Amino acid sequence: MPQSSSLSVLSADVDWFTCTAGIDEVGEQLFKRGGELVGEFAEKGDRVKETGWQGYRGEQAGPIMVGLRPDGVVLRASGVGARAALEKVRGLAVKPTRIDVQVTVEYGTVRGLPQRLKRAAMRARAGRQGAPYRVKLIDGCGDGDALVIGDRSSEAFGRSYDKYRETLQKYKESVALKRELAQGFPDGSWRYEVEYKGSKAQTVHERLLNAEFERAVVGDVRGWYADHGIDVPVSDDWLPAVREAKYVPDDERSLAWLRSAVRPTVDHLAARGRLAEVIEATGLGAQLRLLDMDELLKVLGMLGGV
Repeated sequence: MPQSSSLSVLSADVDWFTCTAGIDEVGEQLFKRGGELVGEFAEKGDRVKETGWQGYRGEQAGPIMVGLRPDGVVLRASGVGARAALEKVRGLAVKPTRIDVQVTVEYGTVRGLPQRLKRAAMRARAGRQGAPYRVKLIDGCGDGDALVIGDRSSEAFGRSYDKYRETLQKYKESVALKRELAQGFPDGSWRYEVEYKGSKAQTVHERLLNAEFERAVVGDVRGWYADHGIDVPVSDDWLPAVREAKYVPDDERSLAWLRSAVRPTVDHLAARGRLAEVIEATGLGAQLRLLDMDELLKVLGMLGGV
């Protein structure tokens, strides 16, 4: 029986994955597969750009980055890209250096929840021997609170937070876009997340690959928070339908920004008889001249001109 059947699981997944390999056959395959992932997210609408991290140089598209340096190859992935990367390198003898796992549940309301979680974590810390670890409640001042447990530099670090308001802050381009994303993480969504590095990341990676994935994630997150005095209110042997996370690529974010921030200005100038100047200022005239007849007819049809 589930421990708290009134709460549903919205997501149980990896949220970050970083792995490395040397300059060898494994590294060659990691670079190849990472490049394929970059291409896949570019096809979804993300821009490909040159990037660097800790001496690695390479490419990034959306949540995926792959890079090279003289001693090896790295693949970094966040959000929806983390699960894709994890599956992409399955079977390769890569070295996981960081993996974040999370469970997001729907409370209905999170009013007072951060304070209750902090009290529970403080009680657990008081009952432990050894050096105390950090327990800190971060007041989001209306943008969503968060509770952090432990030190970011350690091999295991916990962070739980208001996922609904974190999502709203992440996507500021459009009210309509926020509403669409809120369907995945509605008001009252709270995320429990654990960030693993070093040897712990390798252990968790092996466990996820050799078990039923979502159940393994739920079990790991519940176990870590239970060790720190917090009950994640879902049983690790029971899992309802998990919703697929909504992903918004660069193209969709840019279009949302155009609709919300640029279109009102265009409408204003057009109403004042300055549409030709708008077309010149935005470079649309030059773009239209590059279209072939079929593409031009398509654009005119979208504008209601055909």
